[in-house]
Amino acid sequence: MPGSYRGVPVGLVLTIILIFLLLMLLIGLAAVGTTVFGARKVKRHYQGKQELVPGHKSVAPIKWNGSPKREALQHRRLVNAMTLARSVHSPTEADALGKQAIMIEHELVRAALLRGPARKQALDTTESLVSSVEELSRGVYERNNATPEIRNELTDLRDRLHALAEAHRELDQHDVGSRGFGQQEPG
Repeated sequence: MPGSYRGVPVGLVLTIILIFLLLMLLIGLAAVGTTVFGARKVKRHYQGKQELVPGHKSVAPIKWNGSPKREALQHRRLVNAMTLARSVHSPTEADALGKQAIMIEHELVRAALLRGPARKQALDTTESLVSSVEELSRGVYERNNATPEIRNELTDLRDRLHALAEAHRELDQHDVGSRGFGQQEPG
């Protein structure tokens, strides 16, 4: 019979092959779509873990999650301190501390771009700032658990926040006075 292959019409064979290819294409597209959806979900999860203040997108690189680098460790400490500060019932103090933490995060990212002694100096400065935020967040926690001295500790917290803001301004002045971050010395 002309137009047949081993007794099966050629049109039927081509139709079966076409259906098979379309099915493989659909399976491949489903696998790619599932992978992309899963990757986006994982990325959003890790970005959420980096947020210092809910709803404020972190400027820290996603690769800092789990990184042993000094700046990444400082950033994770900062995130943990802010989580502690938000967990207590003092939104005013936590918000004020959050604003400082965001500025420190920006300084951490800038410090990570530096090289050599300038990097070490900048990371030493951010280390002390991160330690201050940790101390303040613990202070907020302790203040909410010890009610007799609330007024004195709240005044102390405000003084510390002021000192932290002053240290941040000094760091900004240092950045403006330097030759430009991220550039290496010639020669």
